[in-house]
Formats: sequence, C-alpha cells, structure tokens
Amino acid sequence: MNITQTPLELWYGETPSVKHFKNFRRKCYIKNNDEKLGKLEPRADEGILLGYSHHSKSYKCYNKILGRIVDSIDVVVDEKGYIPRQVNHEDIEEDEDYPPNQTDDEEESQEAPEE
Repeated sequence: MNITQTPLELWYGETPSVKHFKNFRRKCYIKNNDEKLGKLEPRADEGILLGYSHHSKSYKCYNKILGRIVDSIDVVVDEKGYIPRQVNHEDIEEDEDYPPNQTDDEEESQEAPEE
C-alpha cells in the first residue's frame, strides 16, 4: 500500500481527474438572474472567482457590478485570460482585408461602358 495514493487510486487503480477544478482569482462572468432585465441589457456580470461555496454546490465570486461577494452556480471562468480588444472605426478603415481591396483594372471594368 502506497501512502501517496488517494482512495480512488487504491480502489479503482486509476488517478482521479481534476479537470473540473478552476483557478482562483481569475476573471469570470456571473449569470444575472434578475427578472427585470431588458432585451438589450447584458445577461452576465463581470467578477473574480474567489473559490467554492461552503454552503452549496456553487462558486463564490466577487461581483464587480454589485460590489459584493455572491454565490452562483451559473459561472463561466475565463481560464485563458483572453481579453477581447475593442474595435474602433479607425481600425476597420486601416485593416487591409476590409473592405476587400480592388485593383484599378477591376474598378474600371465595373464602370458602365462608354458609347
């Protein structure tokens, strides 16, 4: 008997999976269950994952909008730390692929033929 093995390893002979564990102090999105939400209002509040709740099967998060700690089951954790950049009108104009560049030959061929 190896003391470093978990009971699951001793019983079934395989190591337990820990893929459901989440990193604490990560950005997360907490589903907003308010009944008074309008059509175009955001359905999630941004927060920080603090840990697991002691009272129920939920996550303990700091809700930045409310300014308090809440327990919620409906939480999406941003594991990769991806922050989407904001797209400005100037960025679209500078983008080489938008709108598709046309060569001078194509522009001339699209004009009405002269008679």
